[in-house]
Amino acid sequence: MDNGSNTLSLDAFIGQSTKVGTLWVKRDDVLTLHFEYDEKWMETGFPLSPHLPFGQQITSSTIKNYLENLFPEGRGFEMMLENTTISRHNIFALTEKVGHDTAGAIEFRPTGAQLTPTNYRVISDAELNSRVEQLVNFNRSIADWDGKTRLSVAGVQDKLNLLYMNGQYGVGDGSLSSNVIVKFETGKSPCIVVNEYFTTTLAKYADLQVPKVSIANFGNYRGLVVSRFDRKVVSNTEVVKRHIIDGCQMCNLPSAYKYERNFGDGVDVQQIRDGVSFRKLLDLDVKDKAIYQEFLLRWTIFNVLVNNYDAHGKNISFAVSKSGYSLMPFYDLVNIQALSDERHRRNENMSEYVPQIDPSLSFAMSFGDYEQGSIGIFNPPIGEYAWAMLSEEFEMSLPRMKNIMLQIAEAVEYGSNYTAKAMLAREDLSEQEKEHITYCRDLVNNNCIAMKEAATKIVSMKVLF
Repeated sequence: MDNGSNTLSLDAFIGQSTKVGTLWVKRDDVLTLHFEYDEKWMETGFPLSPHLPFGQQITSSTIKNYLENLFPEGRGFEMMLENTTISRHNIFALTEKVGHDTAGAIEFRPTGAQLTPTNYRVISDAELNSRVEQLVNFNRSIADWDGKTRLSVAGVQDKLNLLYMNGQYGVGDGSLSSNVIVKFETGKSPCIVVNEYFTTTLAKYADLQVPKVSIANFGNYRGLVVSRFDRKVVSNTEVVKRHIIDGCQMCNLPSAYKYERNFGDGVDVQQIRDGVSFRKLLDLDVKDKAIYQEFLLRWTIFNVLVNNYDAHGKNISFAVSKSGYSLMPFYDLVNIQALSDERHRRNENMSEYVPQIDPSLSFAMSFGDYEQGSIGIFNPPIGEYAWAMLSEEFEMSLPRMKNIMLQIAEAVEYGSNYTAKAMLAREDLSEQEKEHITYCRDLVNNNCIAMKEAATKIVSMKVLF
């Protein structure tokens, strides 16, 4: 990293030996970022994002937006800073800290550094259990293993990058890297593991591509194991990576803009809507635009059916290649309403679930009312007028929108009953988890009925447009 001059630099690689470019800063100005592509990479490779083009000077703010979206968020970010003297504003130093295993394919290494030897260390369930207990009881970071930060995927949930190979979990270095993300249930959101498993499984009935998920126990703690779709184990000594970027990176926005209402839902700021929106996502230059738009719509309809209010700009991603940008599987699919009602039920020591009418439970993007300065349509229920406005945004006829809504609602309702039945028959789930799944099923089924009713009325909205 220290090249003996007045600059500090990190080289960006895909794999062990393919250099992509160099990230550098001046010693007396570490907050101003510079990035230059390698000449050979420009001949054979592709730009890392639409906003990091070849042959042009790239602004520091654009580089910052790209890099900052690689970092964990919330408590994970705070814990990453815990045992360092690195400022949260020093993007260059933070990139060096997590750069060995970022989202996608890019690795950042200090310029001139020797290659890290390929190594795989198995982590036992007992060791994982101990580390999660330290997180829960003493708020100690779960991310640092063997001197490296292993939490380089973005997001706010307690999770860890691991390499699952030959039936064992561990951490890899060199040509080995993580191929799964384990999300732990630590008590903050009871039943979140079965909730996300149910919801992700259900997404297949809406014809959405999703990562493979499974439920596992790590000592005393539940975990949802999510297979990374940007990684593939090809041998005991190599994991191949695929370069991806998320919606914020595609839109050249910082992670704080992942919600359309980037200042929050407060009365004084709810009209400020500069974050990721349907309009911004629809304007992206991607391959197979018509197919992309349909799956973006399917994802949106599904999120309404499963109360996934948190479907924001970092929960959509794109593969990057010489031929362009293509939509990747959807992830972080959770029934937020069910989790909120679960917490309320337990806090109040209630035997039954009571749906909470909470204004803060709003969707990440507006379903219409797109004029600058308006407050938008974020709060459920999403009725036929909002769907008609969204149809116009997607440049889709109302009859076509009606048919897609009906088809997805029918399929998801069937899938909800089928998936719940299968999960309720599992012997490894607790009675509380089964009660939660039953509640998720009932919420989804009620939403499917409401959506079918809205779909039948949507064509009558034509007179309003």
